[in-house]
Amino acid sequence: MKLLTSRISWGVLLIAGGVLLLLQNLRILPEQASIWTIIFGAFGIYFLAIFFASASHWWTAFPAFGFLALALTITIAEMTSFNDEWAGVAFLGLIGMSFYAIYLRNREHWWPLIPGGVLLSLAGVVLVTTVSTGFESLVPTVLFGGFALTFLLLYLAPAKANRAGWAIWPAAGLLLLALLTSVAAYDLAGFILPVILIIVGIAILLRSFRSK
Repeated sequence: MKLLTSRISWGVLLIAGGVLLLLQNLRILPEQASIWTIIFGAFGIYFLAIFFASASHWWTAFPAFGFLALALTITIAEMTSFNDEWAGVAFLGLIGMSFYAIYLRNREHWWPLIPGGVLLSLAGVVLVTTVSTGFESLVPTVLFGGFALTFLLLYLAPAKANRAGWAIWPAAGLLLLALLTSVAAYDLAGFILPVILIIVGIAILLRSFRSK
């Protein structure tokens, strides 16, 4: 661990990056996407090793997943037949996962759940529009649903102190928006409204029976 976080290691990393950039600018290094995939991947693995080795270096999740996202983005865009939109899904998804990795590393930090959820929701929106051109109407539903799930996870997240009980309210509001947009997209109002009335009626009956 000391070797990974030492000044010698950082110095070698910066020198290696500078030399590679210089060779690229001098056109000595072949202009191939695979080379930069390997370089960014190596940097990502380096920071990922530091992240798992020490809880105090939680911030290294950002460069770790950032470099890995760049490596995966270049691989998808330059070395596969997938559309460039898939590269955007991969980039947003991995950057979003960096925040969740920080949370899983230390549960006392609940704040990464919000930016992580936002980025993953945006990745879901790009994914929906990439899979098929007929799914554009689902974009608001996926976006609001992802935001609602983010606040729901924040509400359910175990915390030693100051549990985010307030998060249930934006979760409920965003979930309602997701349902309304899905209803508008598929013209399901004639089916959703009766179901809601039945559920509310059953809830009222159950509560009245319990009170008796």
